[in-house]
Amino acid sequence: MVSEPSESLWQFKIFKGPGLKIKVHDIPQEGLTYHVEYGGEILQDITQVQEPIAVNIKIERARRTVRVKGDIKARLLLNCSRCLEDFAWSLADEFDFLLMLPPSEKSYPEIELSPEDMDISFFDGETVDVAQIAAEQIFLQMPIKPLCHEECKGLCPHCGVNLNLVSCDCRAEATSSPFEALRDIKLKDRS
Repeated sequence: MVSEPSESLWQFKIFKGPGLKIKVHDIPQEGLTYHVEYGGEILQDITQVQEPIAVNIKIERARRTVRVKGDIKARLLLNCSRCLEDFAWSLADEFDFLLMLPPSEKSYPEIELSPEDMDISFFDGETVDVAQIAAEQIFLQMPIKPLCHEECKGLCPHCGVNLNLVSCDCRAEATSSPFEALRDIKLKDRS
């Protein structure tokens, strides 16, 4: 199910569904503007979505490239990497990049990218998949080590209790080092 493109830049069509693929040859000179809402299906069950993922996107074509600009808003349920509790994480970000046809391997056997080239992606030349773009933008912004808050104390390594909620007595016992046994070893003097 694909919504029809808007007639003007100020009018949006709302599309709800598993994917929106736009054919490049259907993009007019002035470009296309969409408002798209997705559920968790575009994230492939990696995390839970608390609110619909909202994407505003403008797509413009110029010869062999397609420029994709827009913004994305999402509220996801992530798992804290210290205390393992679920917490809500909000994303509000803008993106702007070029889609290009991939270079043939014969013409570019190895490509070294400059910082300016990092805003370039490749596509098949026929369609632009908005769901894939939205998912990529979310995955690029998701924290590698999600934390419920910066001061999260995590779990006790001995008893496993959440130290944000309860304190435990394991810390006093855990001060001994595994290298304590080496203190009693006497080495012979080789001189």
